[in-house]
Amino acid sequence: MLRVPCLDVAPLTEPPFPTAAPSRLERTGWFIPVLGWIASAVLQMRRRTPKAQHVDGQIRARRLPTWDAWGDDPDRRAAAVVVCQEIQKEFGWPNDHYLPDDPLRLLTWTAAPDVELLFALGEVGRRLGVRALPPADFDYANATLSDLVDRILPGR
Repeated sequence: MLRVPCLDVAPLTEPPFPTAAPSRLERTGWFIPVLGWIASAVLQMRRRTPKAQHVDGQIRARRLPTWDAWGDDPDRRAAAVVVCQEIQKEFGWPNDHYLPDDPLRLLTWTAAPDVELLFALGEVGRRLGVRALPPADFDYANATLSDLVDRILPGR
């Protein structure tokens, strides 16, 4: 477990309760334009809220920036800044104080590349001038934020 000495901050942890899987109604609604989308979005929000509140509380407790945890490589640090800012903006977190060992699935609410993450990565790519989408075999379910940042950096 990585600890930033000056901050004494641990990586994000899973909530101590299970997160419900999408219901059949929620999954089906995504295929029904407008009304289905609205119903599915409401069901999804209701299902995700407890987990999001748990993660939000951990992020909110990080009152100081965590950039020192990203090392001395200026390219890696710059990429981490952009990725963290875009994740904060896209997912509505209270700040962008993320650690390299933070599980990507907690910051993005999912263990797969969903629409919100793809939008964030598109903006990351635009800002950094690189292709920000990891390869198809990238393991989102077990990846850390560091894994994502390092895959985005050119030549890595």
